[in-house]
Amino acid sequence: MFDFLKNIFGTKSEKDIKNLDSKVEEINEIFTSLNSISNNDLRAKTNELKIAIQSAVKTQNERITAIKTQINSDLEMDINTKEDLYKEIDGLEIGITSSLADALTEALPQAFAILKETARRFKDNNELEVDATDYDRELSKTHKNIEIKGAKAIFKNSWLAAGNEITWDMVHYNVQLIGG
Repeated sequence: MFDFLKNIFGTKSEKDIKNLDSKVEEINEIFTSLNSISNNDLRAKTNELKIAIQSAVKTQNERITAIKTQINSDLEMDINTKEDLYKEIDGLEIGITSSLADALTEALPQAFAILKETARRFKDNNELEVDATDYDRELSKTHKNIEIKGAKAIFKNSWLAAGNEITWDMVHYNVQLIGG
């Protein structure tokens, strides 16, 4: 009986993968559109995602900061008032978790497309050049595959790992996007 129903309705795994097909299509559409932008513009897309995710919880974080300031500045605040304020913080933190989950779910197709396009560029090029940031300068101190030349950071697609040279040669398959 179970096999009969499984043949008609499919398994949970098959349904889950079918539901993810639209996400994979969206990722691949965005991926295709990123092909023509510069390395700096691709990097900026990542920063835009970070800002969007941070802004999703900005109000709650500001309220938590204000409450903590209120608690720390009012030395004569009674214990019941403090308890109420800490409960409010707990509620805000629950809201932050929910807001972050929503923001991350919304950002996922764009983030995966950026990752896939970056992987494609590393596969197709020995090095990628972008405007150097302070973070690039810090990374270049400990990573030999990152060089700073004037105002540019050059990321090489080969590096040493466990004494062996590794060269990036992969662009993510749809099944890997589904797994992610």
